[in-house]
Amino acid sequence: MAVVRSAITTHPLSWDASQMRVLAVNAGSSSLKLSVIKDDDTVAAADEVDGTADHVGALRAFIARVGSVDAVAHRIVHGGPDIRAATRLDDNVRRRLDTAASLAPLHVPPALELLDAARRLTDAAEVVCVDTAFHADLADAATTYAIPRRWRELGIRRYGFHGLSYAWARRRSAELLNRPQADLQVVMAHIGSGCPSVPPVAAAVLTPAWASRRSRAR
Repeated sequence: MAVVRSAITTHPLSWDASQMRVLAVNAGSSSLKLSVIKDDDTVAAADEVDGTADHVGALRAFIARVGSVDAVAHRIVHGGPDIRAATRLDDNVRRRLDTAASLAPLHVPPALELLDAARRLTDAAEVVCVDTAFHADLADAATTYAIPRRWRELGIRRYGFHGLSYAWARRRSAELLNRPQADLQVVMAHIGSGCPSVPPVAAAVLTPAWASRRSRAR
């Protein structure tokens, strides 16, 4: 049986109408997480849906429950070669995301189905937040595989994943240590359920030079 449950972080559905409210749609490999975030980063409402549920139906019910929002932010695992930063959604961006679907076929198509549903269900501005953006400025030496050039021309390269999680962990680590992000050298591990055939851990090593380069790029 499909499980739809309110997340532990659920708060009463009450807010200051003057505050911006963003609907965050986080489609993972094994669940769907829906949240309404206020502009002070507090959670107004949240639901989590397991992988066997009707995710579009859950999104429709959640939007009906929480009412209007100012924007919808979609977490997309892969932005492909073109989407390299958080980007306002339009028809052109939507077409480019179809290209990324072949690079993450288990994750991107379900997320795009929810994205299309949200466009039908609300008139709010929509933003795609891709996990690969965090790693977009890696050097060629780090992204290039030792494979035939014609394969690389098809877009096969190392993109980097779990970037939104890494970005938050890096920012939070700096806050807890009371140190600038550019001064940190951090080993971070992202633990999830995305691939049952291997240990579900992804890791990244963030060095001061890397963090400094990211800061300059922004």
